Amino acid sequence: MTDWIEIAVSADHESVESVAELLRQYGQGVAIEEPFIQPRLDEAPERDPTRRAIVKTYVLDGPGAAANQKRIEESLWHLSQLRAIDPVQTRRIPEEDWAN
Repeated sequence: MTDWIEIAVSADHESVESVAELLRQYGQGVAIEEPFIQPRLDEAPERDPTRRAIVKTYVLDGPGAAANQKRIEESLWHLSQLRAIDPVQTRRIPEEDWAN
């Protein structure tokens, strides 16, 4: 079994689509976790403008994984010169957790 590397980036709402497009180039899909608030149970949730979104992608941990991760980090650094993007966070996800 092969593990996966989760690459996550916290970004302001204006940067989310740019970050997602960049991650889509190197990873396997993209997940965007938007922060929401729900003032009352009978109201629809709304995006919380005071908190940042988290954009994630996954890279298969094998040959080329380190190169892909480096490309992502370098590209995000360049993008961070124009937009508010936090440093990259990574974690290893075992294959059995990935499947779930």
